Amino acid sequence: MAKMYFTLTGNILRFSYKCKTQDIEIKADIDYVIMNKLIIVGLLPILMMACSSTPMDSYAFKNRYNAAISDVKEGKHEAAITALEALANEADTPSEQEQIDFGLAYAYYQNKDYDKSIERTEIFIRQHPKHSKLEYAYYLRSLAITAKGDQQMFNLLENIATNKNISPEILREGYDNFAKTLQHYPKGDYAEDVIRQMTRIRKKLAEFELNIVRSDFTQEQYDEAARRAKYVIEYYDDTPAHMTGLELLVKIYKAQGKTKMAEETSKTLLQLQEVN
Repeated sequence: MAKMYFTLTGNILRFSYKCKTQDIEIKADIDYVIMNKLIIVGLLPILMMACSSTPMDSYAFKNRYNAAISDVKEGKHEAAITALEALANEADTPSEQEQIDFGLAYAYYQNKDYDKSIERTEIFIRQHPKHSKLEYAYYLRSLAITAKGDQQMFNLLENIATNKNISPEILREGYDNFAKTLQHYPKGDYAEDVIRQMTRIRKKLAEFELNIVRSDFTQEQYDEAARRAKYVIEYYDDTPAHMTGLELLVKIYKAQGKTKMAEETSKTLLQLQEVN
């Protein structure tokens, strides 16, 4: 990390101290006659301060980083975030900074700080559009957006009876982000889970629509209930909500006195049940 040189010319001792990592070089010419060894020893601590802000070696960084990630996995999210944020100020190389970005994004996600996790991943995606770990950045961003969307949907469902003009837009955004991830990395390391996540989201979105149908039906808003039930049947035909939508539509037609339409819908439902 540092090198010292002594050169004696006549009565002049030339002293040179170099700190390579900080690109610092200190030189001094000292009258050897009036200097003794104790003075040199006294100077060394002062000179060493020039390298006191030297970046930690990679081994120390790796140990502290791994310890923080272990804390995340053990549920010690706040402690891990504190450690990683401190480590971020000491990261010396681009590789270390990238590790910190990923580590913090992961820790924020586990701590349910979804906005911070999304922010970290988006910064990384912008700054490293061709990085080898870009797939993971897309994947983690999608997870964070989806988790935030799940929270939003929970709140929306609590108010569904009083406000029908609501939509789980964040969860839809999560689905779109997973779709983009799969488009970019159709055979990637996370492709299998991305497909599972997309399937889960579609089921949740469909069930959300069905909850509005049920609410409309309970409030005898049959036209609106029928319209939304048909939407579920058409656009979520690959989910269990498709069958449920048909069942609700039969009830709605019966409540409206539309016997023939109720019978036709029942036949369609029976045919699907036989196939399944």
